[in-house]
Amino acid sequence: MGKPQFVLRRAMKRARPERCHGIGRACAAVLLLAGLAMPAFGQFTAQNVSNIWNDFNATFYAPSGSYGYYAWDQGGSYDSNDRWENAEMIEMATDCYIAAPTTQNENMLTALVNGFDHSYGTDWTSDKYNDDIMWSVLVNARAYMAIYNETKTVNSSMITWANDASNNFCWVYNGGHSPNRVNPQYDSTLGGGMWWTNNSNPSTGTKNACVNGPGALAGFYLGLIYTNAEFTIMASNMISWETAKLIEPDGLLYDHITASGLASGDYSYNAGTYVGAAGFLGLGYPEKVAAYFTNFYCSNALLPNYGTGGGNNDGFNGIFLRWVGTYEILSGSTNWDNFFKNQAAAAWADTNASGLSWDDWASATPSSGLYSWDCSPSVVALQWAQIAQNPGTALAPLQETLTMTTTNGQLQLTWLYGTLESATNIFGPYQNVAGASSPYAAPTSAGQQFYRVQEN
Repeated sequence: MGKPQFVLRRAMKRARPERCHGIGRACAAVLLLAGLAMPAFGQFTAQNVSNIWNDFNATFYAPSGSYGYYAWDQGGSYDSNDRWENAEMIEMATDCYIAAPTTQNENMLTALVNGFDHSYGTDWTSDKYNDDIMWSVLVNARAYMAIYNETKTVNSSMITWANDASNNFCWVYNGGHSPNRVNPQYDSTLGGGMWWTNNSNPSTGTKNACVNGPGALAGFYLGLIYTNAEFTIMASNMISWETAKLIEPDGLLYDHITASGLASGDYSYNAGTYVGAAGFLGLGYPEKVAAYFTNFYCSNALLPNYGTGGGNNDGFNGIFLRWVGTYEILSGSTNWDNFFKNQAAAAWADTNASGLSWDDWASATPSSGLYSWDCSPSVVALQWAQIAQNPGTALAPLQETLTMTTTNGQLQLTWLYGTLESATNIFGPYQNVAGASSPYAAPTSAGQQFYRVQEN
């Protein structure tokens, strides 16, 4: 009989949208993590986690009516030109809501997403960078899932977020949207993958980790919102291409590929989005990629400093911590506990008198001239150190996420919460799998099967 087929699905209330191949280093990379020297930076407390978030907002949060924004620098104002950085600072706010799902944090997150969408409108395709659009989709979809997972309600703002996210994701992935995304941005050139920009000329265009990683995450979250397998398939296409074309067997992740070949540059944000998406989808080598990066790019057990002048790269490390933290909870691994504590302790130890901490944790944070983007990784570091220690049931969308792995040729399904259901047709009807508990060894003699986890 053929192998069973799988689809990641979730039953919930829905919105209505429109190479050198150095294999010998692979095991070494995983083993080195356990022995990575961890210098002492002191301790941090739950109050520190709250304080660093509150102090960041006291300096940079700039509401305008019902909309929320972050000022670009101390004493400055919101800058809509910094689109992807603005998106990622809202991701920081989602992290803080997951760590502390209070009404105040929910209201601030809602205002920030509404402000973001108000700033950029409903059609984001005038931006030539496909990664900017994927980061924006991820903002809306992840905030939706975080609030839904905690409140089990869907309000009008959330429906708008989901509509905008799904429309723009499909316009970029599938094309057919005039005038700015007529051509599909995911195509078979260079073996698949999504183009970095809307320049899909094979001789001059590039396909990058920075668009396929967040694109896969965006597709995964949309698949949860709409319980639509097509989004999950598109997400899987992107992460499978990234695995096949940009990753060495030891976990090295190249930045991009062109018609001339691979381009070097293993950056923390690319590693982070790959680890998160691969972990959610049960594909690729998330552990190897995370371990390789920390073992070969960390200095004195700290993530690398990408700059402190408000530059494009300065907030990379917050993205790495967010998605490796998500993977740690998803996989049940404890390999990263000390690593997270170490980053958080270093970030907290670097706070200045105003409670701000920039991303160069080996140097003292100055009292002035700071940028919000540069200070965001420190906020993320403390949130994820706390979430990793106490995940509870607040981490959307892990509760009913269904993942597949293969162990010694046996297909295995794992999930954290909910009831496993199966059907012979993707559209159902689905029935409970009698006696199933996680991990579940899926029978290979059952023919075509589709599985999902139903919320209890």
